[in-house]
Amino acid sequence: MKRCSRCKQIKEDSDFYKCRQTSTGLSSACKAYANIRRREYCSNPKTRAKRLQSQRSWTERNRDKFKVYNSKAKCKKYGLTPARHRLMYLKQNGCCAMCGEPVPYADIKTDHNHNTGEVRGLLCCRCNNQIAIFDNYDLLAKAKAYLTR
Repeated sequence: MKRCSRCKQIKEDSDFYKCRQTSTGLSSACKAYANIRRREYCSNPKTRAKRLQSQRSWTERNRDKFKVYNSKAKCKKYGLTPARHRLMYLKQNGCCAMCGEPVPYADIKTDHNHNTGEVRGLLCCRCNNQIAIFDNYDLLAKAKAYLTR
């Protein structure tokens, strides 16, 4: 049991977010109060713009870190480990699976079937964008017929 520093109510420990900086290991404000404050903060156009600008500037300053982080997040999204993802890249000799052009690991895109979620291979940005348009096989057949007439 703990008292919220904001609403002054005594609540269960599970009603507080974890916080490593405090001696109790829990935040001083309860989840309900913290969520209200977060919604207020995020809905304010000035603070939202400031936060987005801060995120953009960090991304620009840390482009390589961002790409690695993004790659790890995508590995998790597709059920791959970073080691398995890297192995796929090495099996493709560091090249796009579609066009065969060399691609730096930080720039590689993970291609997957949008219906099943199954990973098909690793592509360069250009091929990934092109294949995303034709993930619908009927549209691909129509495009092929159009290009060959």
